[in-house]
Amino acid sequence: MKIQDEIDQLTAQLDRLKAMRDSCGHSFTPVVKEYENRREPIWSNKPMGSDYFNPIITGHTDVSVPVWRRTCTKCGLVQTTEKLVEVPVQPQFQPEFDKP
Repeated sequence: MKIQDEIDQLTAQLDRLKAMRDSCGHSFTPVVKEYENRREPIWSNKPMGSDYFNPIITGHTDVSVPVWRRTCTKCGLVQTTEKLVEVPVQPQFQPEFDKP
C-alpha cells in the first residue's frame, strides 16, 4: 500500500468520524471551571532613533486564566471557553393583596 493511499483512507475515515460527532445529540456534563497557566510576554518601550514607539519583549510572566469546560457523555466532545456572557436577571414577583 502506498503512503498516499493510506493518507486518503485515513482522511475518509476522519471525515466519517467528524460527521458522526456532528450528528450526535450532545448530552453535556455540568460545566467545570478550571485554571490554565500561561506565559504572557512583558512588553516595554525602547525608543531607537526617530522611532519613538519600539515595543520589545523583555521577559515573561506566568498568568492563571480561568476556563470553563464541558464534555459530551455520548461522543466525548470537549468544549472549552474563556468567554462569559452576561445573563439578565429576571425580577421575581409575588402577589400583593389589598389590606382587609
